[in-house]
Amino acid sequence: MKKRVLCYGDSNTWGFIPGTRQRYPEDVRWTGICQQLLGDEYVILEEGLSGRTTALDDPIEPDYLNGLKGLGYSLNTHKPVDLVVIMLGTNDLKYTTANIAAKGAAELVRRTMKADSFFAASSPVLRNGPRVLLVSPIRIHENIADVQWTSFPPNSAAEAARFPALYKLIAEQTGCHFLDAADYAEPSTIDCLHMSEESHKNLAHAMADAIRSILADL
Repeated sequence: MKKRVLCYGDSNTWGFIPGTRQRYPEDVRWTGICQQLLGDEYVILEEGLSGRTTALDDPIEPDYLNGLKGLGYSLNTHKPVDLVVIMLGTNDLKYTTANIAAKGAAELVRRTMKADSFFAASSPVLRNGPRVLLVSPIRIHENIADVQWTSFPPNSAAEAARFPALYKLIAEQTGCHFLDAADYAEPSTIDCLHMSEESHKNLAHAMADAIRSILADL
């Protein structure tokens, strides 16, 4: 039986090419590379959405970008799942602080770990018990204020740098797994937000190692 891994994220999971509105091909996105590395024993389920927040309604964009509101849809669409990878928080910083974003991430983790209670349906969501990998997003480049089209404030880079400590604490408190994406990937200087092909590759290798370890007993 194949191990099913749901990757719930934003534009850096979707595969946004820096400086464009285009998407990297499947074999360039970290999710696609991860699938190649893990092989046929695994199924990587992509749930990346550009602009998605942890649990905030974007005051400008449609409310479907609220990650908490979309969680149940995604989990039930792809069930059963063996592991949920959550990498969100960057888009929250357009409107709030890292502390508030972390609270949203913590709620996502809690609801995912209790998905069969929160999102009760005809069949279980979690096939082998609650397994969540909470990923602290990559940093925002310090020059973000120089990018004309973005709505991120100048302090968002400093706020993003606070994510690793906040998310690690969430993992300790909830019992989920933790990975800091900034240890392996960085934003392109083109738009200060999105990963280059090389960063997608580096992150994919780290993700694949983490997924193998978490699901080793299955």
